[in-house]
Amino acid sequence: MTRWRAAGGAGDEQAFVDWILAEQAGEAVMVTAVLPPRLQAALASPEAAATILMAPPDAEGLSERTIVGSVEADSADATVIGASTGALAPGGGDVSATDRDADASTPGGGRQSVAAGAGGSLPPNARYVILGEAGKGGMAVVHVARDLELMRRVALKRLAGSAAAHAGIQSRFLREVQISAQLDHPNIVPVYGLEVGPDGLPAYAMKLVEGKTLEAYLREAREFYERGSRPPDTHDLPARLEHFLKVCDAMAYAHRKGVVHRDLKPANVMIGRYHEIYVMDWGICRVLQLPDDDTVDGVEVPGADADADTRTRMGTVVGTARYMAPEQAMGKTEMVGPWSDQYSLGLILYEIATLQSPYAGKTMVDVLAQAAKAEIRPIEHAFGDRIPDELKAIIAKATSLERQARYADVGAFADDIRRFLRGDEVEARPDTLWQKTARRLARHRQAALLALVGLIALASLVTAGLLYRHERALEAAAVREREILQIVDYVATRGDVLQRRLMELQGELDALTSASALALQHTTPAPGARFYWVEDFSSASSRPPDLVQVDYLDEPVSLEFGAWSLAPGVPQSRIVPLIGRLVRTRHLRNELFARARVLFGAGDAGDDSAGDATLHLHDSGVQAFLIGLADGGALHLPGRSGLPPQFDPRNTPWYRLAAGRQGAHWGEPYIDAASRQLVVPVAQGIYAEDGRELGVVAVLLRLDAVIQNLLRDASDTKVRATLLLDAEGRVIASSGLLHPELAEDGSDVVTLQTFPEPALLEAIAARDTGYVESTVFGVPDVLVFDTIHPMDWVLVKVVEERLVEED
Repeated sequence: MTRWRAAGGAGDEQAFVDWILAEQAGEAVMVTAVLPPRLQAALASPEAAATILMAPPDAEGLSERTIVGSVEADSADATVIGASTGALAPGGGDVSATDRDADASTPGGGRQSVAAGAGGSLPPNARYVILGEAGKGGMAVVHVARDLELMRRVALKRLAGSAAAHAGIQSRFLREVQISAQLDHPNIVPVYGLEVGPDGLPAYAMKLVEGKTLEAYLREAREFYERGSRPPDTHDLPARLEHFLKVCDAMAYAHRKGVVHRDLKPANVMIGRYHEIYVMDWGICRVLQLPDDDTVDGVEVPGADADADTRTRMGTVVGTARYMAPEQAMGKTEMVGPWSDQYSLGLILYEIATLQSPYAGKTMVDVLAQAAKAEIRPIEHAFGDRIPDELKAIIAKATSLERQARYADVGAFADDIRRFLRGDEVEARPDTLWQKTARRLARHRQAALLALVGLIALASLVTAGLLYRHERALEAAAVREREILQIVDYVATRGDVLQRRLMELQGELDALTSASALALQHTTPAPGARFYWVEDFSSASSRPPDLVQVDYLDEPVSLEFGAWSLAPGVPQSRIVPLIGRLVRTRHLRNELFARARVLFGAGDAGDDSAGDATLHLHDSGVQAFLIGLADGGALHLPGRSGLPPQFDPRNTPWYRLAAGRQGAHWGEPYIDAASRQLVVPVAQGIYAEDGRELGVVAVLLRLDAVIQNLLRDASDTKVRATLLLDAEGRVIASSGLLHPELAEDGSDVVTLQTFPEPALLEAIAARDTGYVESTVFGVPDVLVFDTIHPMDWVLVKVVEERLVEED
């Protein structure tokens, strides 16, 4: 466990960056933040301490993560990491450099946030200028403000109205800030910092989301129907479900962290200008590892009675009536958990599918009574559209009265919706035998039609004297067709395994690229950082202590420390500071390298512990992890001495693959100069915030080993060869029959052979999964294929036809 303490001073920014990097790595973190006097006043008692317990996803040997906020009477000028602990005071006028750099400070030692256009001069230590009001509720008001230090617009949320004087609401507000700041997910709004107003009330800055609520988005969809037209692609059911799945992803993440929202509703979901989704308003969330602290009994939020069932209630009954789970509506707070959020999501899904409210009650009392009994309306579209039975079953399961009848978790709920969108069988409504057959025929329509035509043609030739032989032939044809369909399903399953693992590797690569960009731009070189040049591996006195021997190389390697090298003419003085910054991400890249070896090794990818077997790198298919810097430095992992001299990463195929392009990219096979192995690269560029290219991160895979580890198993007894084709039908890896051709003179030239069966290439162009029959390899074969997206690779298995018929 790592511990950081923030008490003001120049080191806070670096400590904050260190905390971010450790948080991304899944490391258990303890942060002690000493709160300033104004923030102390917002707590229920001066000695109060807020403890948030969360279960980290991957913290080895730990059962909880602790974030502790404590109050110390002798720390009057302490600050919270990454925030300005100043006052929200009147003031304004033009902001000048002289004003911002003055030493004057507000009482309590904090900076101020001021309202633009107010009279008087701007306090010299102001952090935010309020530009206007973005929205106002019964408990809080959200301003649009400008951050004078980072020159960006932010949203500034503060308590307002009579609710501000209630100690319980203040405590909830602080808990909302702390928990929101620690929920690091693309679909949860990031918190930038904590502020205190002159009245001692807290406020916090967060990302300004410009867009619309899910409530407004659904209203727009209804308006299309009301005008007598169909919603466009942006508002149709698949689009609405894609937005909803991102909400589910955010809540599945929060539940894994031990946090329950308790107020999920369309008004608390924002859709940004670029279709990004954010789950908002964590003010009444609950941390599962702590006893519930609902201290806001008897507080009523002002508003019109007609809208009472859509406003957040606090007290014994916590949440919004129209989106409450039964246990919430009955006030059984001790029974509220992730299953309650799932119920609320089910009600939102009801509204997304039907475009009407799930409860028919007109008053809040009626709605609460219906919510307590889970009495929702029949699942029917408000404008008469047909709602698929599978989607109805998913809604019904998620909104079951008994929590045991709901999905195991929100992740399982989201998976069932994704199965519905793909046209697969859903957990909430298992297929009948007829439905299973219909789905199979829909996927293999051409094969079914061919079989039917063959059976009809065969039946037309049958005579009374050949009846017995005819019956035997029909039986044999049915068995053969069943065997082939089983092989097709098996190949599709293996293709799905490879696709999931390639996509997971791509996601891990994206996370490391982001962390590397952050380290290169916003950190200082780690003091006393340990790193090794390629030359250090040649000497027993200077090489790393963790060297191990692998079978496919003639020298020992280090799995912990990579080997750094310099391009010709590049001085060490230019690269060493960059290495010092990137050392801060070493745990992340080592975890990526270890995870990649698990994903593509012969073991179980679900086992996150790499294990001793992963030391045998020839079994994993992961050749190397690489970082190339735009300034000419390069990191090779595993670290070793046998690397090419005068190595310039900028001239390599993997660097050129990602240079000048955003996102991850997969390249063609080539001969790796460091190992002389045939590899396929996946690479992603590192870019600064101003668009400058900082470098490239890449992973090299040996696809032949990947085929051996992932695409072959005991079911391959009938398979003659397993091949991977690229989008153009060329063989990029194979276990037999065809291989990429290497140059006989030992050069790096690789020739990719096009698969020699045109019928297979035509079938691949027409559909994602299927089979064709062929004699291209000298005997009758069944060529079964499955397409792997988004790489557009194709997995092909060659099965000898006589082996199919033997069964």
